[in-house]
Amino acid sequence: MANYFDRLASRVLLIGHGAFTAAAKTGLALDSNYAYETGGDAVAMRFCSPVTSNLVTVYAFMSAHGGTPGNLTCELRNWEAAAKPGDTLHDSTTADPGTTDSRWVTFDLSASPYQCVQDTTYFVVIGDAAGDGTNYATILYSGGPSDGEMARSLYSVRTTDGFVAALTEGYTHAAMVLEFADGTIIGMPYTVGTADTSNTLERGMKVTAFTESIVVTGVIFNPNVNVSGLKIYSGTTAPAGAADATYTFGTGTSTQGAARFAPFTCAKDTVYRFVFTYSGNSIVPGYFNNEDGSVADTITAGFGGGTMCRCIDNGAGGWTDTTNVFPRMGLIVKDQVAITAGSGGMLKAEKRGGKQ
Repeated sequence: MANYFDRLASRVLLIGHGAFTAAAKTGLALDSNYAYETGGDAVAMRFCSPVTSNLVTVYAFMSAHGGTPGNLTCELRNWEAAAKPGDTLHDSTTADPGTTDSRWVTFDLSASPYQCVQDTTYFVVIGDAAGDGTNYATILYSGGPSDGEMARSLYSVRTTDGFVAALTEGYTHAAMVLEFADGTIIGMPYTVGTADTSNTLERGMKVTAFTESIVVTGVIFNPNVNVSGLKIYSGTTAPAGAADATYTFGTGTSTQGAARFAPFTCAKDTVYRFVFTYSGNSIVPGYFNNEDGSVADTITAGFGGGTMCRCIDNGAGGWTDTTNVFPRMGLIVKDQVAITAGSGGMLKAEKRGGKQ
């Protein structure tokens, strides 16, 4: 039986993201030597394993540094009742963070990986066993979407005393991405929220392909002035070309940040772009940015397993699609009836991303 999620007044079924406020981009300088329940700085992410599989790679985002940082330590620990990393060390490794800011630091755990158990909670901890006030790395613990509900699944904590007592919790997403041996990837790849340049260029969301037909009935977005409507383009149609659908928003929609319109059916295996139109200059919808898009696994961790991204009129008759950036918007869709033949899935992706 179908569940009519799109008919509820307060909850809708979304493709994309429903929280438009960006958390403040904030990191912790690992400038004192970390040792569990002894002392030092560390950033940690709590996660519930989606699969029973070996954890083989952890990516953590270094936003800044001082001097020449030494090797950082990555630990996989159990969950303790006090909502902090526990004293069971399942696995650990080290990595050289280098001296380039705004980049992902890769921790390779594949040599002797620990098998995480599905539906079991763990912590990944990043520290520096030889940290000091001169040579240190700053690890980001906040900066993506500011969404308390979503953050509970990728919960950020930090300490300055090695988790002895003081523990700072945050309903924000730790900027970390985890890869499992079966190809599953979860995490928060977005490191900062940014407003669009104020102009009237059509811009919004590109979806590479749905694996099944899906019906879009509305859109939500970061509210601001001068958002006048939405266009839906398919395939290679250029900006200002023949749109598959054009919707004009009513009075108040721009500052309300939500619109409902006649259902539009998206065909499977087809590229679509859902872009806003403007009556004047606007900074909407803005976007969340993965500032180091060179790491493929962090792209896969994005919305739709990396199949959804920001697109904008490039001013030269085409589109600029940025795979490491996601617009601050969501598509309201009708509920889906299970596909009878094959396992199916909503979006195409080579690996299972964490933000579908």
